[in-house]
Amino acid sequence: MTRVGILGATGELGGRVARLVRRWVPGAQVIGANRSGRGHPDFAVQAVDVADERALASFAERVDLLVNAVGPYAHDPGPVVRACVAGGCHYADLAESPPYIDAARRSARAVGARSKGVAVCPGCSTVPGLAQLIAGSWSACDDVASAEAFLAMASKSPATKALMTALALPLGRRGPEGRWYTSLHRVGTSDGRRFLGGNYPAAFPASGIRIGARRVPFRFRIGFDRAAIARALRAVAPVLGRMPAAWVPGVAAAMVPVARLAARFGTPRGVMILCARDAAGSEVARVEVTAPTGGLDVPAAPALWLVQRLSRTGGLPVAGAVELDQLVAWADAREWFASAGYQVRASGAAGGTH
Repeated sequence: MTRVGILGATGELGGRVARLVRRWVPGAQVIGANRSGRGHPDFAVQAVDVADERALASFAERVDLLVNAVGPYAHDPGPVVRACVAGGCHYADLAESPPYIDAARRSARAVGARSKGVAVCPGCSTVPGLAQLIAGSWSACDDVASAEAFLAMASKSPATKALMTALALPLGRRGPEGRWYTSLHRVGTSDGRRFLGGNYPAAFPASGIRIGARRVPFRFRIGFDRAAIARALRAVAPVLGRMPAAWVPGVAAAMVPVARLAARFGTPRGVMILCARDAAGSEVARVEVTAPTGGLDVPAAPALWLVQRLSRTGGLPVAGAVELDQLVAWADAREWFASAGYQVRASGAAGGTH
């Protein structure tokens, strides 16, 4: 029986991971953890803090895979990674923060995760995990010169402090491409819908996303099902960018009631688009994953796929600081999306529609 430990199991994304695992791998045992040691009606939750290495070590020894769902990933991942390697359990998180993902990988290398047979997979979410997994399907497409991803979030998704903080932290701050959200870009889907989205930092090296054996420049944008929300974020970006980063979580918490009010006028529809372009900027391949409802299940799904792999084979194929596409095949992920009621449209190098 596969045992899955979830840090932050009573949070929004941790709860989604738990629910997906219980539905799709009913033979797996879910063991929850949070700082209080209580709060979930369906399984036991024990008290574990992400900074308490002794408690983390005890927790890691009891599970085969530890999923760190403690957003917004402002803490040091080192104690959790070290506990997993010491306890012999695999590690994954749902982080999209480049500094956090880099820190988790450095911790994995520092404690010899590879030599100890432990896979450490940070960024096991939409970006970079799912984006890289999809991009791998373009490995035979030699004319791909750049790639971009767009995530349209459903405004009816539950607004939490962690989610609002993750959205607010990059706004107005300088990254490799200038200031985030100083301009908005209109992105269209294959069924004619239009979304507005702004630039966000993506957890890939400066050389970009992997396409086969090479890397190409990559751009990541986030938008919403309602253009007014994207415009509002653009408007507040200069103010947030001038604040000390330590103040942003407090501001984000104050934004939660506003986001919940806006949800009354939104939709439950979420979309992720990944496009490949040639040197002239023309689109040569595209994959769209559309969630009619429950869009926040998409970032939680990659952790489920690791559980499915563990349950099916008893292990993971590689160890050390790894990426999602080293552990999961895009064909398997695409099959799951179809089984779960998502629509996957693919054109060009990826081909086909489910």
